[in-house]
Amino acid sequence: MAALAVLLGVAGIGLYCVAAYVFHFQQSIRTSIKQNQQFDQAIEHQIKAGKNAKTGNYPAAIAECKLALQFDPNFDAVHYTLARMYRKQGQTALAITEYHEVIDSVSHKKDKTGAAWAHYELGGLLKTQRKTDDAKMEWQLAIDCSPINIPQQAGIYEVRKKAQFALAGSNDSP
Repeated sequence: MAALAVLLGVAGIGLYCVAAYVFHFQQSIRTSIKQNQQFDQAIEHQIKAGKNAKTGNYPAAIAECKLALQFDPNFDAVHYTLARMYRKQGQTALAITEYHEVIDSVSHKKDKTGAAWAHYELGGLLKTQRKTDDAKMEWQLAIDCSPINIPQQAGIYEVRKKAQFALAGSNDSP
């Protein structure tokens, strides 16, 4: 009888563990679904921002970017778009902040293409402010974070070439 009680006790603990695992698994799935829905909403706003930017409606593009970031604050492509919109609107300090957001948000990723573009664009912005040394530093950082031996980095050749050209002191740089 005692053995049966121990066996039932162990079975009860086992069932409790299974139930707890199933509960945590369900919670994980719910969280994942919610994150996917938020990302989908962020993408919708990013697409709207792009459409507004193409038509020159920069204030609307900025508003859509801000909405997208409410759903995914680390969406580096949205930070990049926002930086470019601020730059087009002459809001230099905000543009610089957003370029740094891009750089920070991709720092943990293997593909540094976004950071390379942000450094390159930031260099161009600094050059327009006659901060030549800072601009050169940003262009060098664009080159440094765009190694050509990493195949995962799509489009890296273009930004690398532009940064090298700008760093060489061409008058055609941004």
